[in-house]
Amino acid sequence: MERTDLAYTAGIIDGEGCISIGTTSQVSVQVGNTNEWLLQWLKFTFGGRVIPMNDKRTEKRGWKPMYHWYLRQDEAREFLKLVYPHLRIKRVQAEIAMKMLELRGKKGRRFNETERTVAEAQRILIRGLNKTKVN
Repeated sequence: MERTDLAYTAGIIDGEGCISIGTTSQVSVQVGNTNEWLLQWLKFTFGGRVIPMNDKRTEKRGWKPMYHWYLRQDEAREFLKLVYPHLRIKRVQAEIAMKMLELRGKKGRRFNETERTVAEAQRILIRGLNKTKVN
């Protein structure tokens, strides 16, 4: 993959994306956009899924259809490794997510009490970072 494609993708994540950790310590990378072609390109290039996110309010208000691309767990791990060097705004979130994925290890492994505490702290931290507004 070209460096320019990775830098472009990192810009999409920085501007339109979200890196998060769910309550079950599942890491996800997401992008919401009205340009379905862009999200299909992300799916074709990096995997994941694209789903429509429309509801009756969208149609009623005459808004463009919205689409959502996302990756979870192992796909997110590989994706974050690729784009991490190019991230600017979401760099800290990516670091936290990659640490969580490292802690999680093999799919389905249960955390011990200490790991559960660390995982919850990381989830709360990344949630707070995602709510921070940068002016």
